[in-house]
Amino acid sequence: MIATADTQYNVAQDALTGQGIAPNDVSSGVRLTIIEDDAALASLLASACRHIGFDVTLITDEQSYRRQRSKTIPDVLLLDLNVGFGTGLDCLERFIAEGFTGYVLLMSGCDERVFRFSEDICRKLGARLLASLAKPFELKDLTDYLTPI
Repeated sequence: MIATADTQYNVAQDALTGQGIAPNDVSSGVRLTIIEDDAALASLLASACRHIGFDVTLITDEQSYRRQRSKTIPDVLLLDLNVGFGTGLDCLERFIAEGFTGYVLLMSGCDERVFRFSEDICRKLGARLLASLAKPFELKDLTDYLTPI
């Protein structure tokens, strides 16, 4: 079966509702950019973030990264540490050079040592680190970190 955007949205809606996460049908105006090279995961994360009121931009490959990076500076970056077109930290460094001052939420399947190293680099770059999420993680964990913003 081919998953469409509507199907992925419905899957995310069902997962969030099942975890007790109420939808926010009104956009908060907070811009969130997801940098994740797994397109299916990126789509699911985008649905979850839209579900709680974020205006979401997806970056899943180098072409979309180059196209979106300078269009709008986000308020929040949801950043995979290992993307197919570089490292998440390289992406973060470029966003900061272009004026990004928002929050960062790291995600990866890496080990704890790599997370600590990456968190240190984020802080040295001046990023406002929210948290690090080890993949796989529950959507509720993601929304718990993002909801207060």
